[in-house]
Amino acid sequence: MTNQKLYDLLSRAGNPNGWIKNHQLDNFFNLPKLAKLSGKPVSQSTVLDVGCGTGELYSFLKPFEVLEYFGVDVYIPSLERARREKPMATFLNIDILQEELSLFDYVFASGSLSAKMDDNYSFLEQMISRMDKLAKKGVYFNFLTADNWSTDDLLFFYEPRIVKDICRRNSTRKILFENNHAREEGHVFLY
Repeated sequence: MTNQKLYDLLSRAGNPNGWIKNHQLDNFFNLPKLAKLSGKPVSQSTVLDVGCGTGELYSFLKPFEVLEYFGVDVYIPSLERARREKPMATFLNIDILQEELSLFDYVFASGSLSAKMDDNYSFLEQMISRMDKLAKKGVYFNFLTADNWSTDDLLFFYEPRIVKDICRRNSTRKILFENNHAREEGHVFLY
C-alpha cells in the first residue's frame, strides 16, 4: 500500500503529517474561507477531516467552537497519536468510500490526495463525489500540481485542468479553484 509506505517514511523522518513548515496551517485557514464563501460560519458546525493524520485540524478549530469534529485516516500510527493527544475528538480508521456516514456541514481534505496509486484520477473522482455527498455546506480539498516536477515514486501531481473537469462532473456546487504555483498546490472550494 503506497499510503502506508509514504507515511512510514514521513514518520521516520519526524514529520508524520508530511507538511513543510507553515503550509499545513496555511491550508487550515481555507476552512474559514470556505465558510465565508458558503455564507455559513464554521462555529457551531460539524466537520469531517478526511486524511486527518495526527488531528492538527482539530486543534486549529478549537477557537471556532465547532459542534463536532470527526477525523478519518487510513494510517493507524497517526490515528493512535491523534487519539492520545486529542482525546475529546473522534478519530477512526475508515475508508469514506466504503463506510456509511452521517452528513457534515463541511468536509475538509488537506494533503490526503497526494499519495501515488494505480489510478489517481479515478480515485480523485470517487473522493470528490463522496465528499460532495457528505457535505451540507461545502467541501475543501487540495492536491499537488504537475507544474514543475511530477516524477516522484510516492507522490502524485495532478493536472489542474483535469481536476477542474472532475469537479464539474461530480458536484453541482459553485467551484472556486486556486493554484498556488510557488507551492505546487491546487486548492478547490465547492460551496
